[in-house]
Order: sequence, then structure tokens, then C-alpha cells
Amino acid sequence: MITLKTSFEFWDYVVLIGYSLFVLLVGIMVAKKEMKGKEYFRGDGTIPWWVTAVSLFATMLSPISFLTLAGRSFLTNWSSWVGQLGIFIAVPLTIMFFLPVYKKLNIDTAYEYLEKRFDKRLRLLGSLMFVIFQIGRMSIVMYLPALALAIVTKIDINILIVLMGAVAIIYSYVGGIKSVLWTDFIQGLVLSLGAVFIVFFLGYQIHGGLGEVIRVGVAENKFLDIANMLDINIYKESFFIVLIGAGLSTLSSYVSSQDMVQRYTTTRSIKEMKKMTYLNGFLSIGIATVFFFIGTGMYVFYKQNPTLLLTHAED
Repeated sequence: MITLKTSFEFWDYVVLIGYSLFVLLVGIMVAKKEMKGKEYFRGDGTIPWWVTAVSLFATMLSPISFLTLAGRSFLTNWSSWVGQLGIFIAVPLTIMFFLPVYKKLNIDTAYEYLEKRFDKRLRLLGSLMFVIFQIGRMSIVMYLPALALAIVTKIDINILIVLMGAVAIIYSYVGGIKSVLWTDFIQGLVLSLGAVFIVFFLGYQIHGGLGEVIRVGVAENKFLDIANMLDINIYKESFFIVLIGAGLSTLSSYVSSQDMVQRYTTTRSIKEMKKMTYLNGFLSIGIATVFFFIGTGMYVFYKQNPTLLLTHAED
């Protein structure tokens, strides 16, 4: 008999608080010396490329993705998964045309290039647009996990947002980009391993295991609708339109978003830049696929256990 927990219990709070304090402690401890000048924004050259790669991945796959990818495949199918293949467009173009330029010019920000190539006014415009975009994006990034935590912890959502923000501000202020990268690395690992664990947990809870997920997914068209996806009509969500659109959209983030470009500047060579970008691409498409599978698994689980599915009316 499966029982449903709708709120945190004692050990849940212990894990949540312990994890938050651990991330804060790591962020403070990695900054063994006071970071000054460019070291604060570019690191001290000791950050391994694989740490930066996971940080890139964690930056791209935010709580927005964590909570929405699975929900999308739960409600519909895997049509949106095709967008993840855009990484095969974005990564090669980034490595071939942009990373060599960034390394050669030794820039600190993506918008420094705009000043070198054009003028200072365009640099200021690009910086301003990035700041405005990030204010909106961070609002959503903070709100979504706080919303989920508020439901299970019964803590006011505004308090949760302030607490999460305070932890991030403290370690970022103390250690600069070095602390940010290492804490991103931890959170990226937790996110990835947690997603993989959920897949196996669902397989254990579902009658028929993961094979049943695949069987139901195929039978009820919960994966890819190949016929519609191969339609060349540009007004439909076809495979090629989604692939090209997602590829160019991902490329724009890889090469112009300062939170991404800043991580490139922490590496010591173009070779490390390339390895970092390849690993980030592999992680992005791999874990995103896991999240889509989780959504399908949840669909099968709740189909077998409909009484456990919470609705707004029950809330």
C-alpha cells in the first residue's frame, strides 16, 4: 500500500537545512584567501574544467527546467524534447567560432567584445538588456522552488525566497566566481543524481517497472509523434523547426549571456574551454532526457494510483 506524504516530517527538515548549510559552508571554505580584482570575477586559475562544465550545466538547467520538463511530458508527450537536440547545433558553433575569439581577446564579459567591435554605447545597451533579463529570470528561478517548498514545509513563500537568496548572496560575496562554481558543481550533482534516483524509484513503485513505462508511453503516444514531427509545414511544431529554433536559441545563451561567458573566462586554455563545453552539452541533453522520462513515469504511476493524484480542489 502506497501512502502519500503532503508535508515535510522531521528528517525532511534536517536534510533541507543540512544541505543549505553545507552549500553555504563549501562556498565560504573554497575562498581560502581574499579574492581581489579580476580574481573575484574570473577565479584564481585553480578551478578544474569539469567543475566549470557542471556549473555551466547547472546554470542552463535551472529549477525552471527541473519543475517544467517533467510536467510537460506528464501532461502531453516528448515533442518538446526535440528542442534539447539543439545542443548539437549550439555546441559546435560555439567551439568553432566564438571560444577562440573570447580566448584571443582575453575579455572579462560578453559585452566587452561589443565595445571592442563597435562602441561603448552598444556595450552599455547589451549589459542593460542582460541585467533586465536576469532580474526577470531570477525571479522565476527563485519563485518556483520556493513555491514547491512552501507547499510541503508550510513556510511562507516570501520567507523561503529571502532565505534562499541570503545563502546565495553570502557565499557569492565571500568567494566570488570561485565559490559560485563550486556550489553550482554540488547542486548540479545533486540535481543529476536525484533525477536518476527518481527514475529507479518510479521503476520500483510502478507495477511492471520501467518496462511498463515504455509500454504505456508507446501505446498512448506519450513519446514522440513522428508523423507530426516530420511535417515540413513551418507553421507547425515540426522536428526541423523546433531543432533549428532551439539550436539558435541555445547558441545565443552560450555566446552572449554573461553568466555563461564568465565561466569560459575561468579556464586556462582553449583546450579546457572545449572540453568544458562538450561535457556541458552531454550533461544537458542527458539529464533533460531523464526529466522527460520522469514525467512519463509519473503519468504511468498516477494512472495506476489515481487516488494519490492531488488536484487544486483537494489543495
